Amino acid sequence: MPRVRNDETAAVPAPGYAADAPPVVDGTARTILAVARTTFAGLGFHKASVARIAEDAGVSVGLLYYHFANKEGLYRAVWSDYQQRQWRDTQQAIEHARESGATDGRLLFLVGARAYLSHCWDARDIVHMALNGDLPPGFSAEDRALSKSWLRVHTDLLDLPEGVATQVLVEMASAAMGGACRAVAACTTRAEADVVVDAALDVLCRMVPGLADAPTA
Repeated sequence: MPRVRNDETAAVPAPGYAADAPPVVDGTARTILAVARTTFAGLGFHKASVARIAEDAGVSVGLLYYHFANKEGLYRAVWSDYQQRQWRDTQQAIEHARESGATDGRLLFLVGARAYLSHCWDARDIVHMALNGDLPPGFSAEDRALSKSWLRVHTDLLDLPEGVATQVLVEMASAAMGGACRAVAACTTRAEADVVVDAALDVLCRMVPGLADAPTA
């Protein structure tokens, strides 16, 4: 696992296919994306109709395909947009902690993990969208790979030794973060979600060497 110095982490691009997809900023494309998000979250991938998404967005099917190529491309654009926002929130939280004087990599890791999980509540419709089982081909594997990429980058803040043990730890911690994200998204209130986030970070501290001794913010 490549080493990344603490002062360079904020410049690391978003991992996985989210980094390959430019942010959607065009007004028409953003409108389509918002409608598609609601539709996919409510119906799943296969039941969602491209024609209905286009109609609800007030555009032609041809214009939708101009922006997103096909139905799978539109679904992945919705997920990629969420992941880019997730990455941005995490990096901003880490940078804010640094600006406030935090230098310990363990604390910065926990700050990033808290921001990541908290955003799962804000985007709970997207989390549910990815959990309903009605997904494009290969999506589940891509999602798992992206989660592991996120964790590998931020684990560098902990300066763990390279080797099989660290690789296994990343796999296990990635699965734990995925489960925590689902638990947060299943909450009915923000207050309940905050409690789940605290519990998830406590579990993470028990899993990762040194985290339990991290200084507080």
